[in-house]
Amino acid sequence: MAIAAFHRSRSGKSFVVNVESGRWFCFGCNFGGDQISFLRRRYGLSFIDACKSLGCWDSISDADRHAIAQKTAERQKKLAVEARLRRLAHEQRIQLRDEIHTTARIQRETSDRLSQSLQGVTPPNDDETEHCWVVLSLSLTDLRGTENEYMKLVGLDYAA
Repeated sequence: MAIAAFHRSRSGKSFVVNVESGRWFCFGCNFGGDQISFLRRRYGLSFIDACKSLGCWDSISDADRHAIAQKTAERQKKLAVEARLRRLAHEQRIQLRDEIHTTARIQRETSDRLSQSLQGVTPPNDDETEHCWVVLSLSLTDLRGTENEYMKLVGLDYAA
């Protein structure tokens, strides 16, 4: 999922810029404008600060320039932290999903083996039937816990 100027974008094409005119439009926000409105929306600057950062305000002191640069840097740092947190949450969801798939596969294979041994297709080894029941019990508990954790992580309440 690509990060557009103001939000996440599945297609990565929700934000366009006309390089000749400096105009932009975000289809996700249904909002657009000029360079000043972009700076105001992206970095949370006031109109005057956005104009000053572009160098189109007559009276800008070094202190003002420094303050604007500091606000912009803080906003960029905040956006980077938010992107990192989204990336970490995504990695955690993938890890939990993989654990769910692995546990379900173990359950399926154990259940198949138990069915074969109980139906007499293949005779069970020593204590194999008991072992299969233990594995099924433990994997079911693990699967429920992991699914519950995954559902909480994606923002859905799940009652096991």
